[in-house]
Amino acid sequence: MKRYRSGTVFLFDLPDEVLTAENVDDFLSSQINRMERLSGVSLSSPQLSLAPAHSNGVNSQEKMMERRLAAFDVLKAIKYAIDHTSGVSPQILFEFYVLHKKVWEINRDCNMNHNQFGDFKNVALNQFAECWISAQDKYFPDEADRFDLQIYPGETLADAGWRADQTTRKRKNGM
Repeated sequence: MKRYRSGTVFLFDLPDEVLTAENVDDFLSSQINRMERLSGVSLSSPQLSLAPAHSNGVNSQEKMMERRLAAFDVLKAIKYAIDHTSGVSPQILFEFYVLHKKVWEINRDCNMNHNQFGDFKNVALNQFAECWISAQDKYFPDEADRFDLQIYPGETLADAGWRADQTTRKRKNGM
């Protein structure tokens, strides 16, 4: 698994923008809704806070709460990364992946021509991948929980980032 420009990836290596955008798109498309369900919190709510859960004192409640808090941290990291992109990128990412608005609605909201969305979305996704690194610094102090969403030349989607980490964990757990 690739770690923050160590090993064969150097500080000034540029990621493959097309593959990185595809990787981030897959990550956001699959993980936002999943983390919202696991945490019981929606990124679209005005205040991102974890409401207290009802507990009956059973030990399984502790595991459920740990899973819920971990999912909440992922949501906070995603929100942090979205907020730290620049230009129209935060609006594009939030409206497309969190609010699930249609492309024509985002074009209207951002005053873009109908054929500009794809280019702006790819820029936003690549900015998110860069901001994801600092979001992990803030929300995931344990190095084992971190992964890079950027794909570098010579890498494939299956070998890099969060997908490789999931594959490694599944193999270790016998799945």
